[in-house]
Amino acid sequence: MEETDGAGAVVLGGDVSDCENIVISVTAIGHVAVGAALTRSGASAGDTVGICGRSGMAAAGLRVLQRGLRSPRVLVDAFRVPNIDYSAGARAAKSGATSMIDISDGLVADLQHIARDSGVCIEVNTQKIAVPDELVSTAAAFGVDPMEWILAGGDDHAIVATFPPKKTMPKGFTALGKVGSAPVGTVLINGVAYADAYEQVPGFRHFSS
Repeated sequence: MEETDGAGAVVLGGDVSDCENIVISVTAIGHVAVGAALTRSGASAGDTVGICGRSGMAAAGLRVLQRGLRSPRVLVDAFRVPNIDYSAGARAAKSGATSMIDISDGLVADLQHIARDSGVCIEVNTQKIAVPDELVSTAAAFGVDPMEWILAGGDDHAIVATFPPKKTMPKGFTALGKVGSAPVGTVLINGVAYADAYEQVPGFRHFSS
């Protein structure tokens, strides 16, 4: 309930987590001028891909809890009580972002939405991704490549947006790659298609168990 204060919201109800049939619920909050909405379909080849927030922390925190552990605390908190930058989307829009999405389903999974809807490919350079020490040490202890959590973990409430190459990204955003022209609908990791580089499913898949 305290979290709603920062977002200027109130809790009026909630959805059930499981039922026999598919239920589609839609909530409309506010309005936007025609043609002014920032969607997934506006990215163009040459755009810079930027992220606000960290990826992989929540997935690592979940694995820590599944092992019956409670630390590193920063990872557990990323899963249980995430620190959300509610103004990130507005800053991106004001800075001229061409497309945007949150990465709660997983970084690669959600970048694929932009790639498919925009008719482009997304090229991620993992050398541009800052990997916290806690993530590195926990991955080593669990025998996991930390990039698997970063690229496909999910449950991170971060924002990814694309920006024209000559635009300066807003405060809080860091570059992690660029937009290419082909192969359309694909996310490349250091020049290789994600599916060819990693065995792990690239994030949460809706309507699949």
